[in-house]
Amino acid sequence: NEQLQSIRSYYKFNDIDIDRYTLNGTSQEVMIAARELDQSLLPDASRSFVNDRLVYTHGFGVVVNGVSDFSSEGAPVYAVKDIPPVSSGGFVNISEPRIYYGESTSGFAIVKGNSSEFDYPQGDANKQYQYTGNGGIRLSLLNRLAFSFVNQDVNILISGQISSESRIMVYRNLQERIKHIAPFLEVDSDPYIVADPEGKLFWFGQGYTTSQYFPYSEYYNSSTELNGKAVNYIRNSFMYTVNAFDGTTTFYLIDKADPIAATIDRVYPGLFKSLDDAPSFVKDHYRYPSGLGALQSTVFSKYHMTDPRVFYGQEDQWAVAKERYLGTDTAIEPYYIFFRLPGSTKPVFSLVTPFTPVGKDNLVALMAISSDVSSPNRVSVIKFSKDRVVYGPFQVEARIDQDTEISQTLTLWNQQGSQVLRGNMLILPVDGSLLYIEPIYLQSSSSKMPQIKKIVAATKDKLVWGDNLDQALSSLLGTPVDIGGVGPATTGPGPVVTPGPVVPPGTGTTGGNVTPGTVTAEQRALIAEAVATMTRYKQYTSTGDFANAGKELKALEDVLTKLDALKTTP
Repeated sequence: NEQLQSIRSYYKFNDIDIDRYTLNGTSQEVMIAARELDQSLLPDASRSFVNDRLVYTHGFGVVVNGVSDFSSEGAPVYAVKDIPPVSSGGFVNISEPRIYYGESTSGFAIVKGNSSEFDYPQGDANKQYQYTGNGGIRLSLLNRLAFSFVNQDVNILISGQISSESRIMVYRNLQERIKHIAPFLEVDSDPYIVADPEGKLFWFGQGYTTSQYFPYSEYYNSSTELNGKAVNYIRNSFMYTVNAFDGTTTFYLIDKADPIAATIDRVYPGLFKSLDDAPSFVKDHYRYPSGLGALQSTVFSKYHMTDPRVFYGQEDQWAVAKERYLGTDTAIEPYYIFFRLPGSTKPVFSLVTPFTPVGKDNLVALMAISSDVSSPNRVSVIKFSKDRVVYGPFQVEARIDQDTEISQTLTLWNQQGSQVLRGNMLILPVDGSLLYIEPIYLQSSSSKMPQIKKIVAATKDKLVWGDNLDQALSSLLGTPVDIGGVGPATTGPGPVVTPGPVVPPGTGTTGGNVTPGTVTAEQRALIAEAVATMTRYKQYTSTGDFANAGKELKALEDVLTKLDALKTTP
């Protein structure tokens, strides 16, 4: 995105976030990034009070592409791109792309001044704009004097570019804004941008309640989530939304059972709304915070042990699994994916973390935390049998290195003025077995623009790669697969999970065990049939043929029922 969609040097993509949208009738996982304006990237000659505060005031639009949507050359196929933003593939048209409030936005801005704002580049010229919203505080003479004093900037008081109709926008950085409104909340470190059904842009984030005084609870800290503050109680009891155009900020209460949250709600009546009363798009895009998930994984790696003797001896302590990402061996960050839980009839957008024993690389468990508002924050744990070795991500990385064809090709690419980069490995439970997916990127040494060149797919017994996901899965399953795209597909019916019972942490039970087995020929055929049926369903819904789409959906249910009924061969 930085290379292809920044458009100008002063635009910046601070972060790429994972979310889900309904496109052409199908829920799909997408990558979305906001194009914010970074004034520090402007030429020094153009820096002045007027330019910094009244002209270069806002970013413009978002960039979106499906996680599995890439061209044959490995470049992303965008659902939203360019300036002004152009939407395709069923994504909503962005009706208000201007971003005055954001992740990397800082400092105040003055709108409705006597000079026009820079809107966006247009050919050899620049498009101009006059703010039409109600964001900010009106700059009366008294307010000009007050803000001039607060910001230690006399220009606010004396500048001829400011009129009585001008408005000043303050606390435009999201974390700064939330902390000024609700200083009693800790704020998550990874807000994400959302396009509502009308094409307006909103920032979403989480608010934590914390304490250092919970009896008999161990202290933990996270440099990303808590700025190094040690706490022994934390819950993501609130979420917030900020309108990127006018700064309207709304808080929603998620966890009514949290006593601290309930107390805050009584002390500040009317500040927080019930999530039940939130617009549907707010509920649809709720996301369990990854930073809290990482902290929770650290805690659970020890406290999954419920036998006092085992816990006292620390005999079964876990660690977050490792992977080789962008040339570095590192712990896997929790990742968002559609995940079908045991006993569930549909996949749930979840935050997933894989675990290995401390000091070892074999997989022992997967933890999935629900981001669905029907069961928000529900923690589910899939434990694997201890009497069989289940490959962890790092062991699959070693298998990739040991594969003669793959190893020789990667070595050759690295010697031709390019750099091979490995993407995030995804682990998908499929009917009692595990499917491992990892993209391979190729990046020129002279240009930081990585492109997907291969997709590695592996099971316990087999490891292959292909030019795209279709090829990789076809080689792996021994039957043609056609799901479209290149990247790891996580949409559609979702992975089928058939391990033991769901284990909420702290219930005092050990949970179900899973022994990944061999995928049989019958299972391969049913998986391929399910994928093909889903492809036809998407085609029918995209053309408005809902009669045939309904038939394909019924056929898909039948196939998945057959697949779920099969027992895995050990």
